[in-house]
Amino acid sequence: MVLIDVISRERIEQLINHLIENDHFQSVFNRYPDVNGEEDENYPAGYFIIDRPFNRPRYFVTKEAIESLTKQLNLMKLSEYSQDWEIEAAESSRVTEFINYYESLNTPLNGGEKFALMKLILSSFDDALSGGEDNKELWFRIKEHLISDLDMFRETIRYWALADEDFEDGFELIPYMRELVVKFSL
Repeated sequence: MVLIDVISRERIEQLINHLIENDHFQSVFNRYPDVNGEEDENYPAGYFIIDRPFNRPRYFVTKEAIESLTKQLNLMKLSEYSQDWEIEAAESSRVTEFINYYESLNTPLNGGEKFALMKLILSSFDDALSGGEDNKELWFRIKEHLISDLDMFRETIRYWALADEDFEDGFELIPYMRELVVKFSL
């Protein structure tokens, strides 16, 4: 929670609009709804509070995307009760094939397929790194796609970076993703 005082309402609104337009802020300012500045000495008029997340679109791996990619990439069909499809379907030996498919102009992907396939690519690449493979060229290609669709992949990057955790081990992708978290203030 952040409280702001001693500046005009107009200046606060300018600041809010600037932060949102330039994507520097992940929350919006709201006037605290139950405060009357004339009656509450703890919250005099002019105080504002940041109280809810910025309304960015949320992306999920959908059943339709899973079915489509399973068919198109000849992936192992998983149980209907499977969780974390991208982790269960990951194949470290196919990372190059997956990224080539992602980049192919002959196979246009819809948004759901694009999101699901990138999650599969990241999981497969993490498995490859765990197996001792460290392909810098492949990482460069993956990174370029993550950056070009940063809004779509923001939460995915933070997940693989363990951005809210202090420890360094968990995924082999952590240092790669933490670089993006820092560079783009995710």
